[in-house]
Amino acid sequence: MIEDKIKVKLNEGKVIYEARLDIGAIAETQYYFKQRNDYMKIMEIIDGVFKDDIMIIKELLLQSILRCHNQLSREDILDNLKLKELINIREYVSELILISFPEPDDKKKANN
Repeated sequence: MIEDKIKVKLNEGKVIYEARLDIGAIAETQYYFKQRNDYMKIMEIIDGVFKDDIMIIKELLLQSILRCHNQLSREDILDNLKLKELINIREYVSELILISFPEPDDKKKANN
């Protein structure tokens, strides 16, 4: 079984969430931006992460946490996200992308 969750530490490590990036989290991220008249395709969202678009990174992390903690609200999570932690959330989202979109076996063999 593939481990598709990571632990996300917010509020200077005082709060630990689990996060999972799945199609539901991506769809919710698309919906969030569509409501703001900025609809994005999946690849645009992924590219935005690697271009350091903090709005995309923050929203993907929020939605990934909400996939594991549906009892929480956006505000609950945002209350624990401190400004100085914004640098760390890119690393969390990058890790989520790597485990959620693994490299195909044929590409792995070609790279070796």
